[in-house]
Amino acid sequence: MIPLTYPVNSNWISIMDYPPTIMTGGTGFPASNDWLEAMQWIKTNTPEDSVIVSWWDYGYWIQTLGERATLIDSSTLNDWRIKQIANILLSTPNEGWNKLNEVNADYVVVFVAGQKTDAQVNGENIYFLVGGGDDSKAPWFVRIAEQPVEKYVHSDNIHKTDYFWNETLLGQMVPYSTLLYYNEQTKQQSDRYIPGFTAVHVKDIKYGFNDDTPLQLIYASPSFNDEESNTPLAVLVYKINKNYSPQIYPIQQ
Repeated sequence: MIPLTYPVNSNWISIMDYPPTIMTGGTGFPASNDWLEAMQWIKTNTPEDSVIVSWWDYGYWIQTLGERATLIDSSTLNDWRIKQIANILLSTPNEGWNKLNEVNADYVVVFVAGQKTDAQVNGENIYFLVGGGDDSKAPWFVRIAEQPVEKYVHSDNIHKTDYFWNETLLGQMVPYSTLLYYNEQTKQQSDRYIPGFTAVHVKDIKYGFNDDTPLQLIYASPSFNDEESNTPLAVLVYKINKNYSPQIYPIQQ
């Protein structure tokens, strides 16, 4: 018998206690049923021949639980296809709408992870986008798409630029807007990004169900609408608006 010392919690029991990735969306948040409920909604509320665009992380979930076709998943070997999806997400809304139609897509699934604070501004809850959602993966999207990083992401490689939030399809699909930037140590706030400051957000759905926009939000997972939840893991399903006219879309300043 050879005596061995294992690290604390490094055993099969602790490993089995860790929730499957689909329960947390790959974030550090507690497990939830948001992804499972979103996949069930897709399965029962979209046509069987639908094509759904999402980042490759969620491809298998959509295929197996949602029973719908996707363009990329964890086994995609064609780099050009992954690059294509990254470029679609970073395109302007008009360009993104055109590209989605070119690949015969019907829906887009986006994942956003927010953390509610105890504070309110003008009666609205405020949130931090603390990582794990598609907005936090923007630096990878930019590099894969071979776009200039500084155009979309600030020097800290965390906070996104105004161009990302206002002029990209993904930025418009994230249902939050930046309210201000705050420095916890100095208790200062700013209306523009300053290194060392953290963005504070409020909920803001830019593409509503009845809006004349490139995409229309048709489903948001339960945690996003639960005001009692401190960690809304928002799984969002957008329908591509086939009746949209690109020339009338107002470019935001």
